[in-house]
Amino acid sequence: MRRFALGLLTTVLFFHTGWSQSSRIAFQMDTTRLLAQPGTTITFSGTVQNISNDSLTVVLIRRNISLPQGWSSNICVGLQCYRPDVDTAEQKLEAGQQRPIFLDVQTIADVRATAIVQLKAFPKQYPQDSI
Repeated sequence: MRRFALGLLTTVLFFHTGWSQSSRIAFQMDTTRLLAQPGTTITFSGTVQNISNDSLTVVLIRRNISLPQGWSSNICVGLQCYRPDVDTAEQKLEAGQQRPIFLDVQTIADVRATAIVQLKAFPKQYPQDSI
């Protein structure tokens, strides 16, 4: 007999338009919606780039998090990954430099659900340039 949970899909929505640019940074995610089996880790990937002529500290904020009970998520910038209870990451980028971004969502087995997570990005020196 097959376990019913194997047929369930988990949906994770990541709200971001996919690509955005301010006058100082560009922010791109490869996809904004993924489906996966329960009990797996879902990974969104993208990049943030300093498109200005100055050195900037880019701030990424994970917000409007709506995760089913027992699920968790975390962000990684470059090689630096943050704990699930850390919602803000900062990364110094020189002019023209870019870093990979990852948003991991850890699901639990036997739970079919939808999660929503948003990322906001802006130069720390210019918070009005948020995307």
